[in-house]
Amino acid sequence: MHREVTFTPTLEDHVAGQRLWLTNYVRKRWMRLFLLLLAFVELATLVRIAYDLAGGIPLSASLLDQAVPLICPLVILGVMFWNWRSIPGKVRRMAEQQPSLLSETEWRWNDEELIARSAAGTSRIEWGSLYRWLSNEETIAVIPQERLLLMLPRRALSAEQAIDLISTLDRFAVRAHRS
Repeated sequence: MHREVTFTPTLEDHVAGQRLWLTNYVRKRWMRLFLLLLAFVELATLVRIAYDLAGGIPLSASLLDQAVPLICPLVILGVMFWNWRSIPGKVRRMAEQQPSLLSETEWRWNDEELIARSAAGTSRIEWGSLYRWLSNEETIAVIPQERLLLMLPRRALSAEQAIDLISTLDRFAVRAHRS
């Protein structure tokens, strides 16, 4: 098995990696509970407005009384959606500020470590100290620390290499959380 791949990432590859990370973040248990709570607050507010209307209170007065709990969850969800939609623009700015992110990149891995090398620098990550890794049908993301994301587009790997890298991560990245 050839455990080495060289590729040139595109803006779309970086967008896919960032969206993979954000999707994983939104799917965390505490975030799902937060979103459920927002939905509950919104529903309870709408029920309260319906009771006010049934009780003869004018709609304008009821909306004025319930403005904060009615609008705040919508604003929070809007910000989350805006963040998702703005990822391509953020990636473009990131690539303009650091063009080396789009340079040729080489990944090599074995049973002890992963080495990723590009014009942006070299990362040597021992599996036992890996923080987290993620994968989907487009990207494999290796997260050596909380604020650093190394992404490998699946298009750069053969099917055998993808299976080997994921099985290596499963076997040896013992401290890492697969998400």
